[in-house]
Amino acid sequence: PLAATSAADVARVLAVNVTGQFLLVKHALPWLADGGAVVLLGSDSAFTAAPGMVPYCASKGAVVAMTRALAVELPGVRVNCVCPSVVDTPMARADLGAVLDDPAFPVQTADDVARQVLFLASPASRPVNGQALLADFGMSARSAFPA
Repeated sequence: PLAATSAADVARVLAVNVTGQFLLVKHALPWLADGGAVVLLGSDSAFTAAPGMVPYCASKGAVVAMTRALAVELPGVRVNCVCPSVVDTPMARADLGAVLDDPAFPVQTADDVARQVLFLASPASRPVNGQALLADFGMSARSAFPA
């Protein structure tokens, strides 16, 4: 909850999710001088939220904004980000437990995310720049209202 979240908690999340990716791109600049592609890691949490997720959602929103800014800042370099929904990882399992095994709750694998990254890094996505690829099984398109 927000009341229990310290500034240090927020700084830690931003350091991992935003500053880490910023530094990666900054230090890769010599290898991008002749062009190339950068794919950052966002999350569907840049577009949707859940209680207790303020620092994480804010950090992933910052990654999406940084993607757009870098796409404009770096001529000849395509910069995009993947924004997957829940990925089956040890951290997700620790947070969500058995819900990851519920067929009604679609979950991606790390290989799914890797294929999204490969697409955005490949010549097949040449016209795509400054975009956030939201890969969430259509969850963000669904209404919260009962049918």
